[in-house]
Amino acid sequence: MKFLKESLLILSTLCFVFTVSVANADSVCYKGVSTACPPAGQGKTPLSPASCTSQFGQFPRLNDKTEALIKEHLRASMQFLMLANHFGEWDINRKGFYEYFNKLSDYAWEDAGALLEHMVKRGGQLSNKFQIPAAEDPKEQQDKFYDMTELHALSKALDIQKNLAKSTLRLITLANHGPSVNDTEEIDEWRTHGFQRDGEFAHFLADEVSDKQVLRIKHLANHVNTLSQALDETPDAGLVLYIYDTQVLN
Repeated sequence: MKFLKESLLILSTLCFVFTVSVANADSVCYKGVSTACPPAGQGKTPLSPASCTSQFGQFPRLNDKTEALIKEHLRASMQFLMLANHFGEWDINRKGFYEYFNKLSDYAWEDAGALLEHMVKRGGQLSNKFQIPAAEDPKEQQDKFYDMTELHALSKALDIQKNLAKSTLRLITLANHGPSVNDTEEIDEWRTHGFQRDGEFAHFLADEVSDKQVLRIKHLANHVNTLSQALDETPDAGLVLYIYDTQVLN
């Protein structure tokens, strides 16, 4: 019995020492406040704002890549809006297609907002020179978007949505497992500064962004294949497109 008590006492002491050492290692904010607000009679040191932030895990390291994903979503929102406006023109007048692409534009915009909000919660921030990257030739891109048939527009939207999903998955993988073996420059940086799995951020991306993208991709793929098959099997393409616009999409 005495041996058991002594063993428990030693174990408790070791646990206390370990806890204190870990706490000291991660007490950046506490140390900063203690230095800035010392006991009476001791000199003060200004508190650095960088000492007490909401950053932890892989932030701020993932800040730039999260910002890049936000930009990609905003650009996709603009592209979906261009498709919507094309089918909303008086000479095209496809209300179902207009509303569908308009909805996709709203979804991409909302996802960008959710990403930004969560990034700020984690202590991240947008760069001072934040801007959505333009196409290499905006005029050429606009002409292409305004020259698409209904089927081509759906297939283009599917490609855009898949690219968003791939970028989101890459960021999830980065938060969970770090950079890929092919990215030697980034691997060296992560090894230098240490790697911590950021399950919280990966969970947010999977639940709030990626899950929704999976459904949108599925719906777009269904629309592309269904409309393509209907156009192949029916000689009257105009009737097929009218029914698809007014009954299926609407």
